[in-house]
Amino acid sequence: MRKQLKGSIHQLFLFVLFSFAFHAMQAAAAPDPKKGKELFTSTCTACHKIGGKLIGPDLKDVKKRWGGDMTKMTAYIHNPAKFFTSDPYVEKLVKDAGGVLMAGQPQLSDQDVADVIEYANDPTAGAGGATASGKGGEAFMPVPADTSLLKYLFIAALILV
Repeated sequence: MRKQLKGSIHQLFLFVLFSFAFHAMQAAAAPDPKKGKELFTSTCTACHKIGGKLIGPDLKDVKKRWGGDMTKMTAYIHNPAKFFTSDPYVEKLVKDAGGVLMAGQPQLSDQDVADVIEYANDPTAGAGGATASGKGGEAFMPVPADTSLLKYLFIAALILV
């Protein structure tokens, strides 16, 4: 009886652990171009346009120019100075902007950045809130949260099995 109870508790623990891990990995929401449009209008339009150069570069096809690397784009938007001397593309951006380095936007969350990039890749999607198919700007996820704790919990669960 005691052995059976211990086995049931063990199974319940594993179920709860895997449920938590699955939920945590799915926590990042899909980018919202409608919210991205609002953020773009309030935060980016002083220097950027979509479909033309202002002070900063045209943001049309920005995801493509960065090779789809959301981690790098997000880090750049939060702290452009970090990339100034280490990234040839950023050096070109600064040169093209007459030596002006973009002001960092650390107040934007990773999700906010993903929303803005989604809108920039398909400005028509910002009007209806859903990305129109065939208009560019494939769906992408923001920089995921650190899941190292989940890795350790997973390893612990495997050891217990």
